Amino acid sequence: MSTRRQRDKLDLLTSRIFLFLLGSFLITLGALALSTSNSLQQTFSIMGAIFYSIAIIGLVITLISVAASEKFFTKTANATGSHEILIVFILAAVGIVWIFKRLK
Repeated sequence: MSTRRQRDKLDLLTSRIFLFLLGSFLITLGALALSTSNSLQQTFSIMGAIFYSIAIIGLVITLISVAASEKFFTKTANATGSHEILIVFILAAVGIVWIFKRLK
């Protein structure tokens, strides 16, 4: 049976991986949408601005997962992970943490 301290470390690692996966997905989504536009007029339109914003939000979330303090990224992960659609990212993060623990 694990101690409370070990459970907290697992939760911190899961939160970091969750935020990293979510940020990476948003960066990829924004970049993919921008790369499929055929002309510069589409790239610098309202939709282009929305896709740039999605990519920038993904970059900020990824940087939070890597460089933020434990308290801040835990709050961010709790606030971000409250939507039902994000269960895929949470399950992927739990799976990655499980793999890390098995390799240890």
